[in-house]
Amino acid sequence: MYEQILQIPYYVVFSRYTNKVQFFEWIQGRYVKLPPTTKTLWIPKLQLGLGVWNGVYDNFERQWLRWQDAQGRWILTPAEREYQRAVSAERQVWLEQERATHAEQQVLLERQQTLLERERATQAERRNQQLVAKLRALGIDPESL
Repeated sequence: MYEQILQIPYYVVFSRYTNKVQFFEWIQGRYVKLPPTTKTLWIPKLQLGLGVWNGVYDNFERQWLRWQDAQGRWILTPAEREYQRAVSAERQVWLEQERATHAEQQVLLERQQTLLERERATQAERRNQQLVAKLRALGIDPESL
């Protein structure tokens, strides 16, 4: 009687005891059972599928009915979305720490490079002064060259 009044386009029967699912579709005034090979019920108006998923939900591991997107990916539960957000935030913190470490290393490298350049300049100046002193010792004025 209710099916004649409500005419819901689809209904699903899932037994948590046997893990069997049955999909029914309202066709020409009655519900028609879809073939048992159907693993997912696709609902075009919703652009969603409904299928049986095996996993942990609410601390229970078993088979559950679960929504799927158009690519066949399971729609995340609120707990899964929160976990993904937490993992993503943790990864972002790690990446920021890596960037900071890299920036610090870059600053240290630049300082080392500056110190090396100063050391080379000091050595070159010392060599230059030694050459000037040798030229003067030989009686040659380096300024006149």
